[in-house]
Amino acid sequence: MTASGAGQPWVLPAWPWVARAAGLGCLFGAEALWLADLEGALGTAVAAGAATLDGLLAVVLLVLPVRATYAAAVVAGWTGAAVATVARAVGLPEGLEPWTPVTLTGRDLLAVGLGLAAALLLSPLAVDGRWCEAARSGRTRGGSAVVAIAVIACVGALVVPSLVSGAAAGPVPAGHQHS
Repeated sequence: MTASGAGQPWVLPAWPWVARAAGLGCLFGAEALWLADLEGALGTAVAAGAATLDGLLAVVLLVLPVRATYAAAVVAGWTGAAVATVARAVGLPEGLEPWTPVTLTGRDLLAVGLGLAAALLLSPLAVDGRWCEAARSGRTRGGSAVVAIAVIACVGALVVPSLVSGAAAGPVPAGHQHS
């Protein structure tokens, strides 16, 4: 296979593997945030569904990294953002007060942001079969492994403090304001 049709062979780049590893880190991070926020503003059903979807897609991408799976992850990321936008604007048809706009928590926004980051990182792999192949074949590249581990560590550094601070603070009673 050649890049331009002339005699130059197409070399598998390392960045698709890094994008795949970072996208997986974002999906697992979003799953952890959704699980930590099951009683949050978006409601149990939405958070549990988002956590299940993000976790399932991350595991499937580990086992079966093909273009269709990447496309599903991209659609899931944009769908999560759409659901959060609708929830903020007009509310959702569940909970004690259906169709009442909700105030999204920091965890909600971070989980949606990680879903969108995963969608952006995995989009090129869903579009081009060569990049999808490069993401599958790049596992043995030492430099990209170091970068991928660093990206996953950064995602973890964002997610873990949010989980710890949210668990330590506990729910704030209605009408109570922090000064």
